[in-house]
Amino acid sequence: MVSNYNPTPTSTSTPGIIKFSQIARGKVKSVKTGQNTYRITFLQNTDLTLYQTWSKDGGKSNGIKTGFSDNSNRYIFSDTSNEWQKFLFVDNFKEEGFQPTTIMGVNNCLYAFVITNAYFNKCKKLTLDVSTKPIDNLSKTVKTDVKTGVFYARFDIDNAPDNNNGITISYSAVLPAYPNTCGNVTITNISANITAAQFNNNPIAELYGAKKGVSCATRGFNTKGVNIGAKTINISGHTVKWDGQEWKK
Repeated sequence: MVSNYNPTPTSTSTPGIIKFSQIARGKVKSVKTGQNTYRITFLQNTDLTLYQTWSKDGGKSNGIKTGFSDNSNRYIFSDTSNEWQKFLFVDNFKEEGFQPTTIMGVNNCLYAFVITNAYFNKCKKLTLDVSTKPIDNLSKTVKTDVKTGVFYARFDIDNAPDNNNGITISYSAVLPAYPNTCGNVTITNISANITAAQFNNNPIAELYGAKKGVSCATRGFNTKGVNIGAKTINISGHTVKWDGQEWKK
């Protein structure tokens, strides 16, 4: 949402797509539950980090730099709250068949598996059911006999699916760098039970000054600015769409 550009892309421009990958780390307990299956429970609040990956369009729409997904300005988010874990991780497993490939690092050892389910146990601890059966291991340094016991680990998890589970909600957003510019946005795969306070206080929503169910016009942005072209952002299973239309006070 930037205003320092004059050309307006045509309606045929390809929407820029911004994607994020994620890392989880913390103290865990791992137990073997079957021939190729394990259960890994985080014993402390999990540090989940979300980082923006390289974008093919490099922040350009019709070859014109927009600044919205500039590869030289990549966002990183990190939090340990259960709400953050649910938003970024647990909700993704509502998508049928979603089983991300994961590499777990413990000291100098690497282990490969797929996560078949993620949920909070009765003690409200993030728990992963994992399986090594789908892994076709061609590496001499990565193991598939997953370590058991209690230890500290890091998990590199592949990108979440572009799904449409849950509900779609509307909100308005204002980038800190452009406080006089607002955009009306939608996001998919959001729990139907989420309140405006819970949504607005999410670390990502806070960065963008997001207000659930509140339009730019309601916030006093009534003057139509330029349209820099539609944008789609995939944030760990949540698809964010903005039509590219700027609104100003």
